[in-house]
Amino acid sequence: MLTPQQTDTPGVTDTRSDVHRGEHRAGNPIKGLLLAVGLAALWHASGGRIATPALVVWGVYLLAGLLFVAAYSRRAMPRSTADGLAIVSYVIDLLFVTFLVYATGGLTSDLYVLFGPLALKAAVYYPVLPVLLVLSYLIAPLYAAALRLSAGGWWFLLDPAFLPRYVMLFALMF
Repeated sequence: MLTPQQTDTPGVTDTRSDVHRGEHRAGNPIKGLLLAVGLAALWHASGGRIATPALVVWGVYLLAGLLFVAAYSRRAMPRSTADGLAIVSYVIDLLFVTFLVYATGGLTSDLYVLFGPLALKAAVYYPVLPVLLVLSYLIAPLYAAALRLSAGGWWFLLDPAFLPRYVMLFALMF
């Protein structure tokens, strides 16, 4: 769906797809916010000494973010390319937040709330890219996977804090 938008330059119309415009205006800044929050959380959780694997994951996410900024800064891009990049971007965001939950304490991490904006992003894109809403159904299972890896077992299922958080994450998708 191409919907021309007026630009700040008189007489110039922006013919990029809604997804292309949305990722350029909001998706990339959200990645920047996730990068900043992620680095601060990793720093705080590690007492100022971030482990090398965590820095590598953060660096890979930074590199991916820079590639998405470069891609969505282009004026012309086929709709299918913009859509495909948005899907890959969303999956990378989900995996990064899952990693942050894992690396910052699992069940004791409050970073599970970062799944909220990602679920909202999927809902906003639903009219033009419905597959993101389907992918948002991975939020609750990814959270459980992060807790399982962090705990080294399924004991977290017995923790009273788990069920309300899991239900809240699952409810985000409806």
